[in-house]
Amino acid sequence: MNKDDEALPDVLTTMTEMWTKNVFDTAAIKDVPRLIDRVCVKTGKDEILLQASDHDFSTRKKVAIYIGKVTKAIAENLEEEEDADAVAEAVDALLSEMSDDSESDQTDFVEKLFTAIGEDSRTVKVFKCIHQSVIAQAIFVISKGILGNKHFFKDVRGPEGWRIMITLDDYVQVCHTRREQSIFSGDNHWEFEWEVILSFDKAMKEMTGARLLITDLELSDTMDELMASELSNLMQNGNLFIS
Repeated sequence: MNKDDEALPDVLTTMTEMWTKNVFDTAAIKDVPRLIDRVCVKTGKDEILLQASDHDFSTRKKVAIYIGKVTKAIAENLEEEEDADAVAEAVDALLSEMSDDSESDQTDFVEKLFTAIGEDSRTVKVFKCIHQSVIAQAIFVISKGILGNKHFFKDVRGPEGWRIMITLDDYVQVCHTRREQSIFSGDNHWEFEWEVILSFDKAMKEMTGARLLITDLELSDTMDELMASELSNLMQNGNLFIS
């Protein structure tokens, strides 16, 4: 990082402070419905349990159904059997109240679901990692700490622009993968990809790690040589462990 490192927040400290908030004081209630189509779930052995691209999100009810599937998958792997059964019952009960052409607000569904499951449940604690604030903290560190507020970027639109993977094993990880691009197209266009990985013990009592990495950098062949050299050095050619 550059000489302004001292002013940057520690990623683990910042993410822990965010995660320990009451779920109803975070953006998760609002963001889970709009981000759920980016969420996949797998085991520590890379067995895919849920793949968002396999699901239909064409109606509000179908979005709620996938939220329910993710909720059940988390509970089945993390909660005690009795608690996992209770989570499944809560999901089914709330879904049964929705018609196929429901116009009800999906945030209302998520709020009722989290209330029924309990904010202190392991399941809800995983969902506390799925909202915009996670990304905002990481972008701040990259923008200021790595790029020194000199090279500006924006998100890449589409399914590859933001992917969220939940890994369930004898540990838990929530990984946000983002692809960004320069705000200007043309000769000096560039793109990069980064990840923030939040790690927990299986009981979801503690955030055991928070890693921020740049994993890829692509520069236009027509880019100005000095600019290309600077970006390559700042991002270590797309292989940079930040924190």
